[in-house]
Amino acid sequence: MLKLGWFKLPIEKAPEPPQSTGLSDRPGLLPIQTVAELLLPHNHLLVQIEELAGLAKDPFKCFYLMAIQHFARFVQQLPASEVHHHAGPGGMLLHTLEVCVIALKVRRSYLLSETGGAEEISAKQDLWTYAVFLAALCHDLAKVAVDQTVTLFDQNHQQRNWDPWNQFMDEQAIAYVTEFVPNRRYRLHEKATPLLINKVIPPQGMRWLTSDRSIFALWLATVSGDLENASALGQIVSDADSQSVATNLGADNSRMPAVKTIPLHEKMLTALRHLLTEGTLPLNRNGAAGWVHGEYCWLVSKRTVDAVREHLTREGHTGIPTQNSRLFDSWQEHAVLIPCGDKAIWTARIAGEGWCNELTLIKIPLAKIWSNPERRPEPFAGNISVSDIKPLAGDDTADVKPDDSQPDSALILPSENIDSDSPEIESDGTTHLSVITENGNDEYPSVQHDANHDEQSSSANPSSEEPTDPVDGFFAWLQNGIRQGTIKTNQPKARVHVVNEGVALMTPGIFQDYALSQENDPSNWSAIQKKILKKNWHVRGENGLNVVKYQVSGASKSATVNAILFEDISLVFGAGLAPASNPHLQKVT
Repeated sequence: MLKLGWFKLPIEKAPEPPQSTGLSDRPGLLPIQTVAELLLPHNHLLVQIEELAGLAKDPFKCFYLMAIQHFARFVQQLPASEVHHHAGPGGMLLHTLEVCVIALKVRRSYLLSETGGAEEISAKQDLWTYAVFLAALCHDLAKVAVDQTVTLFDQNHQQRNWDPWNQFMDEQAIAYVTEFVPNRRYRLHEKATPLLINKVIPPQGMRWLTSDRSIFALWLATVSGDLENASALGQIVSDADSQSVATNLGADNSRMPAVKTIPLHEKMLTALRHLLTEGTLPLNRNGAAGWVHGEYCWLVSKRTVDAVREHLTREGHTGIPTQNSRLFDSWQEHAVLIPCGDKAIWTARIAGEGWCNELTLIKIPLAKIWSNPERRPEPFAGNISVSDIKPLAGDDTADVKPDDSQPDSALILPSENIDSDSPEIESDGTTHLSVITENGNDEYPSVQHDANHDEQSSSANPSSEEPTDPVDGFFAWLQNGIRQGTIKTNQPKARVHVVNEGVALMTPGIFQDYALSQENDPSNWSAIQKKILKKNWHVRGENGLNVVKYQVSGASKSATVNAILFEDISLVFGAGLAPASNPHLQKVT
């Protein structure tokens, strides 16, 4: 086992900030604090971290406490999020220390090891524990750099923007205010975190962490958000993060006693704000989840509450109603939404440039979602007109499908359903693909492309008598399958792949799978594909064609595959987190 007791290095201290000289009051103004002032309210968490680290006093100060001090000095009292968990002053520091405590507790139930041998487990247990601690400490580190803009004020009341990449706040200021970057890129902070670790991790800590390259690789994958390659280390930190978030938001999880009680409608509204802010529910375009018009936000009813429910469930909230009608009732009873007569659901026509859809919607005042008018999204450039069509009895659980009676030209769809001029199509009208990856497995199964599907699609029954939109049924099947693990993503033989441009569904394979699951007849796949393409939610390829071609590259072979591409990843993954892009697929241009 690595012996650490001989380390007796001095503990670095942040410089004392200058005293305020009467800076005028400003909303949100926070004073620069010393490390001791910042950590004093969290002494109970520091005590737990020391106990869980299992080191002698001096090495704990050298490796753990010094990193915590650097972190506190760096983030000061910045919030962890804008409208979600730990959103108040000091939220980032509190959340991070909570995650450290929970992660170190969870770590105790893991025998972290590369080989599984008792000798190796014993020799590296302290290093594994330290890696868990540092991953928890740094998991949100770059949020304060990429998601927020911090304005500093010096003794002379002069202001400047904080440069987090090169300085601590206390080096040039006595106070600060922060605001979140509008339309920020979701999960960018994960990619940026490695650029800031030297601000927090002391040199001796980096030497120890990097002394084992395998552990360091897992640690780096964890803080970079690459959970697929982070192994148990990533799972520990992810679980700890979820527990801290859930506790702060009032999830009534049995593992979290004495959590505060938050009414259901407020939980739902908090989740909605988060989903809109992070772009999981996109706005103001064709295929979006909502549109800002006037003083209201019109949201697709079923899609919105499904995403809210899934998000709350993932956070650890229990007792969330499974019936959409009960969720709508909760918002209606507490005046969160504007009802249509005595019902929560509206039917309205959303029209943009070259497209038009009729949907069931809920109508929420902008002030309920964005209390600060300056943070509200730009208004929708199109038109929203309330329809005379009354919501169906099933509208609490399903949205009205677009009007199939309108001509295809109203949706600016070309006459072809899918492109069959692929150079891979052989004389028998099919394409067979088998790409070998580094591990020797097939990247994809043999995918058959029917060159005569246009004729089949044009004669497909639109099923206008179906009580719910079959497109919703397809995406619900897709999301459930991904969530349950029956539909694989980014793997050999998978039908679903995350790409740089969004998410790609391998065609016709994914639609054949769906037809087989519904009717035990994969030959009817083209009917559902036609309905999906008619929504016009997908991204068109070259020359406006429906199919986008991707080059699949393996160790020794490559091939071109056809895909239906969606920019809105939430259509496929719902409110859950999508995996990273598959590096084996590149769009053909």
